[in-house]
Amino acid sequence: MAGLTHCPHCHVELDYSQGRQPNSAEPDHVLPHRWGGKNTLDNGRVLCRRCNQSRGAGDRPRVRPHRVSHVDFAW
Repeated sequence: MAGLTHCPHCHVELDYSQGRQPNSAEPDHVLPHRWGGKNTLDNGRVLCRRCNQSRGAGDRPRVRPHRVSHVDFAW
């Protein structure tokens, strides 16, 4: 995450020096604790406070349905 200067969602410039401002940089879990998310680097990212607060824990995890692909060939 080194060098991240803008929020990946709204593209506002992140402020790492002052907290509790709409553009303050905050750590975020991609998959929230509530839904089994771990405290690992691959489950973390940096968002601005406004985007992080608007996400919340959500009602359910946003998981794409598994698509089954079948390819049948008549050789």
